[in-house]
Amino acid sequence: MEIVRKQLINIKNGFIDGIPSIIVALILFFSYLKIFGATEVILVPFLVLLFILKSKEEFNFKRLLKIFSMLLLISVFSYLVNINIVLCVILNLLVPTIVVYLYTDSFTPKGYFVYIMAFVFLQLVPIEFSGLPRRFAALIFGMVVVALGLFINALKDRRKNSYELAEYGLLNLSNQINKLSEKEELIVEKDELNKIIYKLNNLIYSSRNYKYLVDSFGSNNYYFMLVFQKFQYVIKNIYMTYDDLKDSDILYLKELSELFKKISKEINEVNNTDLIKLLDSFVEEKYFTKEKIEQDIEYIINILKIALSNMTNSNFDNTKEEWRIPKIAHKIHGVKYNLKLDRFQFRFAVRLSVVLTVTFLISRVSGLNHSYWIPMSAFLMITPFYEDSAKRINHRILGTILGSILTFLLLNIIKTSNAHIIIIVIMTICMYSVIPSTWIMTSYTTCYGLTLATLAMDREEAIELRLVYIIIAAIISILANKYILPNKSSYEFKLNVTNLIAIDRKMVLMLRKALENRSEFDSTYLKELLIRSNQINVDIKNYKKKNEYEEAFYNNLLEINKQLIHEIQQISYLVINNDDILQVDKNINEVLDNIEIVLNRIKVTLESNALTVDQIMSKKANDYGLVSDDLYFNNIVINCMNTAENMYNLVSERYKESSN
Repeated sequence: MEIVRKQLINIKNGFIDGIPSIIVALILFFSYLKIFGATEVILVPFLVLLFILKSKEEFNFKRLLKIFSMLLLISVFSYLVNINIVLCVILNLLVPTIVVYLYTDSFTPKGYFVYIMAFVFLQLVPIEFSGLPRRFAALIFGMVVVALGLFINALKDRRKNSYELAEYGLLNLSNQINKLSEKEELIVEKDELNKIIYKLNNLIYSSRNYKYLVDSFGSNNYYFMLVFQKFQYVIKNIYMTYDDLKDSDILYLKELSELFKKISKEINEVNNTDLIKLLDSFVEEKYFTKEKIEQDIEYIINILKIALSNMTNSNFDNTKEEWRIPKIAHKIHGVKYNLKLDRFQFRFAVRLSVVLTVTFLISRVSGLNHSYWIPMSAFLMITPFYEDSAKRINHRILGTILGSILTFLLLNIIKTSNAHIIIIVIMTICMYSVIPSTWIMTSYTTCYGLTLATLAMDREEAIELRLVYIIIAAIISILANKYILPNKSSYEFKLNVTNLIAIDRKMVLMLRKALENRSEFDSTYLKELLIRSNQINVDIKNYKKKNEYEEAFYNNLLEINKQLIHEIQQISYLVINNDDILQVDKNINEVLDNIEIVLNRIKVTLESNALTVDQIMSKKANDYGLVSDDLYFNNIVINCMNTAENMYNLVSERYKESSN
């Protein structure tokens, strides 16, 4: 009974959550049927999907206009593709490739979906040139409905603070620092803060546009993310030396905890002056006996002050050039850096384009009744990664079989003149009340599609064709996933690990350039690398490992890597902002040489799955004297060297054990 009760609760919650989508879907369906005719009903699925995706984000009309403009352009291509077989081949190869390249990456692996869904679905119902104005009008009408729906949906979240993640993060830090003062375990809080950082990282990335890494909102959240990441490092250092803390240090931590708790409650977008004054007073009046830790905290508090100040009086227009997307990361200017076969986006773009071209050719050449179900089904089965696609294929086949049975039963049970409309309404409610991309939803969408099809053809024929076409699409999808630039999660995982180390090396290289010529230091690229590193971190963590030993190894690797990145950032900041911090002999270059060697050997070892060199450094960290007269800077540099050594020791120990 308990299981049944939980299922009923899930159904109820699914229905309640799906009400906005259901309303939009039904308005669009009946409006198109009444105003524009049955041919334009094909627009409903991708417009409702767009509504669902954007309802999870903050309402932004400018971004919606860009999406709508792209959909209008897609509709033009979907018309051109049906003119002749040559255009069919060319455009089905080009359009998906370009869309996937522009909208898909590790942050947004399904960023392409709405656009390609529109491209595919609009091809399913070809129109003459004379029908273009009606299609444009139908599309614009649908966009207006979606925009109004999103605006109304956003009204209920008006009281919601845009910076709620910052609030949660500050409260989390307050709890961690308070527990730290009493030497309690922080495992749960650390995991929660990592999740907040991950969400912030995605939020920051989602705010980028064609020119800049972020907008004003994204830049403020970037500073909050830095605060949380850097405090993780400080908390770790304090915890490791807890037994050496004085009573005054414990009091310092408790007061800092209370201060962060107060800020988390009072943070706002109108006036944070009093909170900034409290932070200034804390820095001036409170002291921590370990100078390095105190300096770290002061540095982080300065970042927090920037975030609080910018929330209420953004100067983004004056500083936005600091956020301009680096050429190497730009989708257009950096095309030669991004169009590489080891990029899953490019591999997937090629595979998807080939599948759509082949399936649409089969549909056009064969001339079979409703053969457009083949490309439609193939599109819905193909995903960026092999494992996900295999799961989709299974769900699609099972859902199609069950949906066909459901259609047959419902059309025999409901025999009124409005039977088809009743079934479509029921299926619409069911579709948007369940989890997407499951066999359950597929069964509902199949029933929805077959019900529409049986308005113009025999139900038995429609069901038979649907089942035959789903098998054809499945065979094509399986072959494509296996032989056309396949993307396996295991391959992407290995690539992510080596890319993580590659980012470390790029950061060290940037630091070296900054030492030679400060004007060549690209702070924007450093920000881009940090955002990328955070995402790769999450991807590695989420990958299902073979066993507990492997899980522990990669968790340790990620923790050490986060510390290394923090230290490289600290060194970069100090070098750029302090003219006299380095000695004339510049021992730091030798330190950086050794760090680069270490990172290179780690990368080679991870790529080859074999230990390459054991003794690799000319000096160990404790062999260095003063890199700088500034003791804080000196400590950071030596710590960075130690961290690199620790990472190499972790990797070498693993592969020593593997070779024994």
